[in-house]
Amino acid sequence: MEKVADVGIFLTNDMAIFFVLAGVGLMFHLDILASIWGRLLIIIFISLITALTLVGIIE
Repeated sequence: MEKVADVGIFLTNDMAIFFVLAGVGLMFHLDILASIWGRLLIIIFISLITALTLVGIIE
């Protein structure tokens, strides 16, 4: 259990590194995202509603 705790502490302490890389990737492809933002929002909304509905049915 100590090994798991050590890895968990390491990952939570260095979590910002993972978000920085994702943010740089988003900024690098901002021109592509700007052209499809409407479709992207619709997909995110449908996915959210689907996930919430399935979790509600299962639980």
